[in-house]
Amino acid sequence: MNELEADERIINKRLKQVIVAINFRILIAKVMILILILFIVFRFIYGFVRMKDNSMEPFISEGQLILYSRINDGYKIGDVVVFEHEDKNYVLRIVAKEGQMVEITDEGEILVDGFPEANQSSLYPANIPSDTKIVFPYKVKEDSYFVVGDYSIDANDSRNFGAISENEIKGKVISLLKIRNI
Repeated sequence: MNELEADERIINKRLKQVIVAINFRILIAKVMILILILFIVFRFIYGFVRMKDNSMEPFISEGQLILYSRINDGYKIGDVVVFEHEDKNYVLRIVAKEGQMVEITDEGEILVDGFPEANQSSLYPANIPSDTKIVFPYKVKEDSYFVVGDYSIDANDSRNFGAISENEIKGKVISLLKIRNI
């Protein structure tokens, strides 16, 4: 082997090392960009929360993973929302909005402005909790929502702590992921 071939081998070997290093840097850059995009998407557009209780049974079960949209295009009666109240996350259904009057009958029926709640998704009576500080009929304050769990027998909701402000709402539920045995 002459000197020229030896130099060519060394050059080819070094060239391969440089190409591997460049490809590795490109891969790292792509991974960092992907992580940044995922961070932005799940910090500002979508969020995940795990259902920690049975307050929305049978529609949302305890343990399910909930995907919600943080983009606020206005919340409507019947929307299921994720919100934080007193440092705890809740997933409940909006039954009344600002300015509306909420009453609960002796039979556990929710009345909004004197009419049965439009959604009536609850299969259970929504009795007034004995330890509540809320006085019914209850007028929902400005920029607030009255939220109730579908499993109203066991739900800690607006019947206990009053209406929630729009600022407390993290987003609207858009999808559920079933997780078993976790």
